[in-house]
Amino acid sequence: MRRALSLLGVVLALCAATPSAQTPPKTLDIYYVDTEGGQATLFVSPTGQTVLVDTGNANPPGRDPQRIMEAMKAAGAKQIDYLVMTHYHGDHVGGFEELAKLTKIAHIIDHGPTVQPEQKHDAYDQALKTTPYTVAKPGDKVPVTGIDWLIVSAAGKTLKTNVAGAPGAGKPNPACASVEKKDESAYFDPDNGSSAGFALTFGKFRTVDLGDLTWNGELDIMCPVNLGYQ
Repeated sequence: MRRALSLLGVVLALCAATPSAQTPPKTLDIYYVDTEGGQATLFVSPTGQTVLVDTGNANPPGRDPQRIMEAMKAAGAKQIDYLVMTHYHGDHVGGFEELAKLTKIAHIIDHGPTVQPEQKHDAYDQALKTTPYTVAKPGDKVPVTGIDWLIVSAAGKTLKTNVAGAPGAGKPNPACASVEKKDESAYFDPDNGSSAGFALTFGKFRTVDLGDLTWNGELDIMCPVNLGYQ
């Protein structure tokens, strides 16, 4: 009996010392932050890199930046490695000034100058002078390890090339037959059409975020052919 117990102790000790072959893979974690009409989405990669898409509203003061900080705390994130600013309306960029006081923002990506000069945000413009900064172009990649993060729209331009090796890439998109473009000449928020949008692939998971890209802009990236990321 004592020998059996001793053998059992050795087996348990070996099991504790040997890494399990069934260790689950690290995940891509996504935190959707409630900004009541705007947007702030935190992505945490399997290697711990962080990408924040937009910063929510400025009003009520501090509300959305604090909610973003709560998401970062839940994720164990110490800083924002990349901030992707889709466009410059107040419900997307408004929380930037306060958020920049609460955490380090290491790199900013946006679509370049606004087409609405009245949409000016001094704190954001000043940050672009001192923070590593990239103007996104369709076809660019956000360099997040283990994730394919493809820019598909920016500054009114959209991706035109097929994604190499993607199923269906380059073939006519049957969904386009029943839709038409709309007259957007009287559209009152033109910076929406400049939104920096992206398609993200992680294993079998895919998602797309186009900011507030307009109807016609969305059609431009899916019609008349499937480019392979839809």
